[in-house]
Amino acid sequence: MLEAMDGAWIILGVTGIILLIICIKKIGWILRMIARGCAGAALIYTINTGLAFAEMPYGVGINQYTIGFVSFLGLPGIGVLYILAFFL
Repeated sequence: MLEAMDGAWIILGVTGIILLIICIKKIGWILRMIARGCAGAALIYTINTGLAFAEMPYGVGINQYTIGFVSFLGLPGIGVLYILAFFL
């Protein structure tokens, strides 16, 4: 038969496994955000280079705010940034 402490250790072990699975999923989410930010910064740089070559003054600066914006919104975020640059 299971004693009281054995049951507590089983519950603690199952809880630890569940927390480990949750942490692994969160790490994947964080890595995707970092990858999306890097790809967004590279795309903004490429678009800015093309706009400078075409002599159009609608470039978007690359800083922590634009990279954060693109990290959360992805490709639509880049579109929003350039629309704001065009109208403002």
